[in-house]
Amino acid sequence: PAGAYRHVFAFRTGLTPTSVQIRAADDHASGPYWLLTGAFLQSLKLSGGKGSLMMDAKGKALYMERPAARPAACDTPAYPALTLWPWFSRQLRITALTNAGTPWSGLGDIEVDNFDLEFLQDTDTLHTGSVDSLFPDGGELDKKWRQITGTINTRSLDKDDWDAVINGTTFNLTARYKSAQNITGSYKYQMWAQMPESQLVEGKERDIENSARIPNHQKFKATYDTT
Repeated sequence: PAGAYRHVFAFRTGLTPTSVQIRAADDHASGPYWLLTGAFLQSLKLSGGKGSLMMDAKGKALYMERPAARPAACDTPAYPALTLWPWFSRQLRITALTNAGTPWSGLGDIEVDNFDLEFLQDTDTLHTGSVDSLFPDGGELDKKWRQITGTINTRSLDKDDWDAVINGTTFNLTARYKSAQNITGSYKYQMWAQMPESQLVEGKERDIENSARIPNHQKFKATYDTT
């Protein structure tokens, strides 16, 4: 609708990751201050737990220095607007379909106790030979392709979960966070992660006990390719 925008993010092609410059300053007037050049992500993890959605980013930088003066960009910090609410774990909805588009029995009627999602790109710094420097002057994908992984902790375990791990069954996994806050009119803020080729790659169950419900901890990996 008018007044709302859709942003679509996809893994970029090629071997070179997108890099940025990061300027950071301690809250004290005397510093310390940091300036990181050629910084790029290696992992970006979204996790909800029992509260609000959290983001954990990790990566590398080609060069870091400690300026003597406070970076100008840090003089007027931009704090999150209090009018924008965070995402909460209770706003998560997960659906799992077979490749034919029917509900997939591997996750049954999903009763998720916890869910997290992680974007990985195996990158490393390098000397390209085009610059004479003591520091790396480039970044590049290393041995592994970019991946999407995560965990789905369900409240109970059934035989279909176990069979899916053993057989490497593929399924279409979609995770959606839908805020209670409107962008415009009655249209809500939403964030989607669509993973059309997903597999459960690991399962971890608790010791057998005389319990009405046995929780299930599962790891998944999502891949996608086209011809």
